[in-house]
Amino acid sequence: MPSDPLPLSPAIRALQSGARRNSPSAESRFWSRATRARTPLVEPIPGDRSHSWVTYVWKGDSRTRGVSVVAPQVGWGELGMLDRVPRTRVWFRTFKTRNDCFGGYRFVPNPPPVPAEDSSGLGWIRLMRMAKLDPLNPITWHRAADPEHPTNPLFGTTTSILELPKAPHHRELEERPGVPRGKLILHRLKSRYLRNTRRIWTYSFPGETRTSRPRPMVIFFDGFGYTGAFPVRTVLDNMIDGRQIPPVSAVLVDSLDLEVRARELTGYAPFGRFLVRELLPWVRKELGFSPRPRETVLAGISYGGLAAMYWALRRPDLFRNVISQTGAFSWSPVGVDEPGWLTREFMRRPRLPLRIYMDVGRYEARSGPENELGHLAANRHLRDVLRMKKYPLFYQEFCGAHDLYCCRQTLVDALRWTLGNRRASGA
Repeated sequence: MPSDPLPLSPAIRALQSGARRNSPSAESRFWSRATRARTPLVEPIPGDRSHSWVTYVWKGDSRTRGVSVVAPQVGWGELGMLDRVPRTRVWFRTFKTRNDCFGGYRFVPNPPPVPAEDSSGLGWIRLMRMAKLDPLNPITWHRAADPEHPTNPLFGTTTSILELPKAPHHRELEERPGVPRGKLILHRLKSRYLRNTRRIWTYSFPGETRTSRPRPMVIFFDGFGYTGAFPVRTVLDNMIDGRQIPPVSAVLVDSLDLEVRARELTGYAPFGRFLVRELLPWVRKELGFSPRPRETVLAGISYGGLAAMYWALRRPDLFRNVISQTGAFSWSPVGVDEPGWLTREFMRRPRLPLRIYMDVGRYEARSGPENELGHLAANRHLRDVLRMKKYPLFYQEFCGAHDLYCCRQTLVDALRWTLGNRRASGA
């Protein structure tokens, strides 16, 4: 059933008109134009300089029963169904989109149904293994596979990339000639509290020497995500060299697989004991200094952002800076019926000595089953509470979805605000 019987894309309208007239060249002209212009098709909206028509297109064949697109405008956990232009092989969907939108997208021809009971989203993530790149878009982004957890569906994938003209593009993500390179070293740490062994990466800034002198430190959760999907060493090297942030050490804690991650990063008491009783002593032994609470940052994405905020709330004596990238703040502990538990905890407690960075995608508004809260609403609610309590806060919404590609860009903003200008009051 068509979702948009009157497509707004001028290119699709022209194709529809030609197909109705049975013009034999209408479809070939369309594909020639799409090949030259590259896809998705981006077309101006008369009288609106802030938005464009963005049209995803797929060339079907005799076996194509339906096509869906996973794209920023569709949202996490959903499949956007395409329509077919009658009498053609053209499947399409058009979105009115802000000109600073960016993110990854893929197509799923003949998509199977996503299990309705899959509230974790893991079934939807695994479905992405079936997804196809856009053959008319040469711009792609590859997330390296995790060599120790090769079946983890978050990694080892390639996506086509949408970037509209005003999308952010931080040069700090690119290696620059002449910039001194820091060291990223892999370690192993066995935890008796968590009953597992995990990889720990440490970043040492260029020229760093072992010393007991304290210095700023960032503890990243989802360690492989930041080292494998993000060029975290390059970002830190460039920002330190450009004096955007001071020389900083970093510790990147692996999350193992999705099941372990979902358990450990959601208010799991043994994980807190691991942080305080095992990781911090290990840092003192390995790096030769004890980080000062006011210069220690907890950072993470989604559940990682939740964990960063949670443990800063619980242990402000140790962790006083938070970087939350699209934090999963709809979460509540088992047995608590109402979503958004952490927000209520910030509301009821006295203000703590924390500085907080938060971001979220404007396309993360989806709510799931009954009584769930979408990412966008959950982040906005926590933002409002933090502002009311007068926390030093930087909050931003990017025009994208729950997407690691977007978080690569916002990481630069997060580090710049959290570690850079200590006098900034936030936004």
